[in-house]
Amino acid sequence: KLFGFTASPTGRSDGGDGFMEALFGSTLVDVSYQEGVKHGNIVQLRVKVYKCTSGPKLDGIDDKNYVDQNGIIRNRARNELVARATRELETELGPDAQILVMVDKIEHAYILYQMLPEYTVVTGVLPVERRDELIHLGVLNTGQKLCTAKDRDTHRKAFEKNELKRVIATRVWEKGVDFRDLQGLVRADGLASTIAACQIPGRLSRLSKTVVKEQGILVDINDTFSNNLKGRSRRRLKYYIGNGWTIEHV
Repeated sequence: KLFGFTASPTGRSDGGDGFMEALFGSTLVDVSYQEGVKHGNIVQLRVKVYKCTSGPKLDGIDDKNYVDQNGIIRNRARNELVARATRELETELGPDAQILVMVDKIEHAYILYQMLPEYTVVTGVLPVERRDELIHLGVLNTGQKLCTAKDRDTHRKAFEKNELKRVIATRVWEKGVDFRDLQGLVRADGLASTIAACQIPGRLSRLSKTVVKEQGILVDINDTFSNNLKGRSRRRLKYYIGNGWTIEHV
């Protein structure tokens, strides 16, 4: 007999849920997040929600790339809020705690790096033409060292061993990694996907290996300055509430 196990059995954009059902059949057992906490398999998450009220007028704009670029990636007020929330998380958890800031795009990672310069940036390989564009925009400095494929692998291993403490990463770290000692995670990505809402905070839920971790702290941004981004925030929050995570509005 074949048995399949997954943390995200439904709603997968890659069609993985249908593929799993074709291989293994229909769902036999569905274990809730809180059941997992009760049995000591994962830790409880506490969600700190910061409200962002400043940003450009985006209502009626259907171009997701335009909305993301102007409402999230290049929204200075929002980025300053993300940086402040990260600093407050550092104060709460202490200097030795692992903290991960997650973004969607490489440009966003380096914009936040300007505000959090002691963090290590982990991304995919940036094409030369895109690098030149970001230098022109002032996001990168000429000659600035960028993350390579080798760097990415080195940083992953160091983070898994709790030797690297502070990282800003794109979705190259969304899945397929095991950061058991991660205590704080900041979601700056602004994505609406329920799969991302499962996989990204899932970095926090693992039982610790070298530290004492009674809970994981997730920071998210409630974007209220535009209806489309507000809708995304609501979907993420609905997923968090559905998992029974503790919600704290800051």
